[in-house]
Amino acid sequence: MATSDEAKRSIAKVNDERNHDSSTINSIQWLPGSSDVIICAFNSGAMYAFHKDYPDAIAPVNWSHRKDASRPFIEYDSNAKEKENPIRKWSFGKMAISAIQFSPDGGRLAIASRNGKCYVVKVGISQNVNISFEYICTVSSFFGGFLCCSWSPSGRFLAAGGEDDSITVLNVETRKPICRCQGHRSWVSSIAWDTFVAISSAGVDARLGSVGHDGILCLWDLTGDVMFPKRTRTFSETERNPVPKHVSSSELPIIEPMLEKKISNERLTYIFFHLSCFIVASQNGSVIKWIRPHGKIFFSPFSQEKSF
Repeated sequence: MATSDEAKRSIAKVNDERNHDSSTINSIQWLPGSSDVIICAFNSGAMYAFHKDYPDAIAPVNWSHRKDASRPFIEYDSNAKEKENPIRKWSFGKMAISAIQFSPDGGRLAIASRNGKCYVVKVGISQNVNISFEYICTVSSFFGGFLCCSWSPSGRFLAAGGEDDSITVLNVETRKPICRCQGHRSWVSSIAWDTFVAISSAGVDARLGSVGHDGILCLWDLTGDVMFPKRTRTFSETERNPVPKHVSSSELPIIEPMLEKKISNERLTYIFFHLSCFIVASQNGSVIKWIRPHGKIFFSPFSQEKSF
């Protein structure tokens, strides 16, 4: 971690000796409202909270936890008397946590796991940065693990994708999936909501972008018809294709992309939307910037391109 404060310009390291977890870190998020605490998701299936100003515990941390069968994770408290890292731990099983993302209001956290579950928890922060999670709901993949997740600008919807080559969209308020987006031919590696789409135009409620290991870019429009489809094609319920609990197969439509384009022969790893453009990165280290046509929010993203 680095700070831009001129008076405290420095680089701090946590878990430097890998005493607490020797597996790979897959995702990092700053704790909302804090410039001191980060949440790290590890390949071991554990998450840790670290404070940038605390030293690493020299000896293995003595953890205590409260058993709660209603939660699909275990929350641990550090018994250390001194202020040292890590300050908190959560375990979501033995499968890797691929991605974590806080909701726009900072009150919820999505945890995408290679076990095929994407967990949603309510984040509680008390004095002395005492962090706790309250379980809300879980959404399941078609099959395989989740690799990415993304909150809609309103925080009402959560999209998660991965090894099933599709994207599952969850209505967090009702705690039910509303659709699955199919268009990729390999794993979905990154998802982003276009927060700059003009909602009043063309009846579009939200636009979702995704890239995958197939080198394909997909754009999806989630309209009122998508939220409440008049006619849908649905999944058949089989052992390999489970329909989430409390959702009948007739309620879960399959959505096709508004736009589908192969833009690379390499695996695409990241997508990000900006007011004037969006950016896509690939595994070979290249970054492509796609420019929106001037004055248009609804655009054909292939009218101009610049690679750098």
